[in-house]
Parts: sequence; structure tokens; C-alpha cells
Amino acid sequence: LLLHANPVAEDLLGIEALRPHSEVIPILTDLLSSPRAGADVGSPGRLLEVLLTPAESRGGHVYKFRHPTRRWVRIDATRIPGRKGETIGMGIRLIDITEEKRVEEEGKNFEVRLQHAQKLESLGVMAGGIAHDFNNLLMAILGNADLALQELPEESPLRESIVEIEKASLRATALCR
Repeated sequence: LLLHANPVAEDLLGIEALRPHSEVIPILTDLLSSPRAGADVGSPGRLLEVLLTPAESRGGHVYKFRHPTRRWVRIDATRIPGRKGETIGMGIRLIDITEEKRVEEEGKNFEVRLQHAQKLESLGVMAGGIAHDFNNLLMAILGNADLALQELPEESPLRESIVEIEKASLRATALCR
């Protein structure tokens, strides 16, 4: 017999207190066995076995699953021992952790966006550095072409080639701006 259901349990499971466990256990089993739950309980017997297996530190077992209402819920279950050590019941508590999950997801999304922005910033810095270096090379080419033109006589056949080098370098310089 279910003696008490907190408001989260009543809302999520569609149950109210004083329901026979034969009605409550199948509901929990269905929820935990859903593909979104991430738990593999399979049957009501397996659910009880898993929930009653003591967890490492708290004596209860914790599951997190995505409820069909699109809310995240954690289930804490603790065995209630009798006088002779036998199990006489279970304490099951459902905790709505939707807000925690939302904040966690926002944090992950923020991290992804931040990493993307950092990659773009790095790419921009690298492109700026390449453009700066390329522009320095072009200035050296233009300077040397100008010196060559000053040294060559007007009738030299090389002047035409050096003038073309200057023109191409000026066009390339315009690309860096």
C-alpha cells in the first residue's frame, strides 16, 4: 500500500496516496523502462530488486530519467527493514530535477558557443597575421622592383617585366586591405 506520495510523485505518476503497490509498481516500471529513462528494469520484480539494492553511500538507489511530460525526475529508493532484517517496505522519493537539467544544458550550450567564438577569434588572428606577413613580402617586392627600375636604363628590355611585377604587387597589396 502506498501510504504517502509527495506532490511531484502524484503529478508525474498520476497517483495519489493510499493506492495499492500493485498499481504503483507497474507505473514506475513503465517509466523506468522507457527508452528515454536510461534504466533497464524490465519488470516489476526487477524494479523492486534494483531499487532495493543498496547504493554505495546512501543506502538507497538513484535513477535519473526523462519523464514523458518532458521533465527530468530522480528516484531515490530506500529499503525499510523489519525487526528481523527482512524488507517490510520501501521509501521511494521522486524529485523533479528539470530546472537543474535545464541549467546544465544551458551551460553545455554556452560552452559550445564559447568554443566556437574562440575558434573564430583564433582564425581571425591567424588570418590577420598571414595578411600582415604577406603585405610585408609585397612591400619588399615593390621596393626592390622600384630600385631595379631606377637602376635600369630606359631602353632596357627588362623594364617591361619589372613594371608588370610592380602592377601585380600593387593589385596583391589591395587584396590585403
